[in-house]
Amino acid sequence: MKLSPVSGRVSQMLMAFAEEHGGRKTVSLQSLLVDGYPLVRMFKDLKPVLYDAASCKDFDPGMVLYTVYRGLYPDEHGRALLMKHDLRYDVTVMPSVMLGREYVKTIGHEHQIVEGVWSDPEVLEVLEGEASFLIERYKEEEVADVSLVTAHEGDVVIVPPYSGHVTINVSSQELVVGNLVSQYCLERHERFVTRRGGSYYLLEKRQLVKNASYGSVPEVRVVDAVDNPAVQMAGGLLRSFMSRPNDFEFLTKPWAY
Repeated sequence: MKLSPVSGRVSQMLMAFAEEHGGRKTVSLQSLLVDGYPLVRMFKDLKPVLYDAASCKDFDPGMVLYTVYRGLYPDEHGRALLMKHDLRYDVTVMPSVMLGREYVKTIGHEHQIVEGVWSDPEVLEVLEGEASFLIERYKEEEVADVSLVTAHEGDVVIVPPYSGHVTINVSSQELVVGNLVSQYCLERHERFVTRRGGSYYLLEKRQLVKNASYGSVPEVRVVDAVDNPAVQMAGGLLRSFMSRPNDFEFLTKPWAY
């Protein structure tokens, strides 16, 4: 099985951070991973959430559809700062491929409710390519709001508490997405697997189709990513966090915001 590598741009970004803080001049993938191994999602893992799995009957079950590198950090200073603020930086790499009529996507997940009171928000950034993020906000077990956010390289998207999301590669090139989230955040996929995906499917030519498994859901709002004052657009998430870590306190203390 061949793993998708972290792109050259991501490696260069991490090396630049290391050099800024007097760290090593070269960075290896292994040294950047907390657990040493990426999370690999294959076609067989996504089959339960596809719009039309039958149209993909000839696909190799072991075909890698995306790879998640968890716990990346630029150097020991960066790692210590992330740990001090209880945050984790991950990178997801997704090739460009069509799954029948549907764009390749993640399985979809929501965040575990903490102490029955809140769930962790998350910040996403597009490092390469173009993404559509299907974001669902929940009220108990019902979908209260659905948005499809289009984001290009350099754009940042916030997934609020009590929400789930699906990352979709809508371009003809590899998609690389970074995310900053609480290191204690627990992902749950059950809602998406049980209901065969998110509340909407995104098909070729960007056609949105409701997922009948959800019953009645709000009409999806299609919007573009907007600038966020917490993130310096020229530097991205890691550089913003390293220079102003307190600005990201909302990720671990959402109740205060």
